[in-house]
Amino acid sequence: MAVLLEGKNKFTAPDDLGTICEEKEVHRFIVESLVSDGVPKENAKQLADVLVEADKRGHFSHGLQRLGR
Repeated sequence: MAVLLEGKNKFTAPDDLGTICEEKEVHRFIVESLVSDGVPKENAKQLADVLVEADKRGHFSHGLQRLGR
């Protein structure tokens, strides 16, 4: 279950997730995936920032899952 941080509108990811990846590795993967599909690198970096942040906040339906690979 996601936990609402006291006094904030942010959620944290559940502690019992099966796989944990470093944020920088997820970001790199997203950027490289998008660039390989023809997305300009700057745009890919911006989208990766948004997708990683969504996952960090516990909104998994709006994070890495959006790549749909």
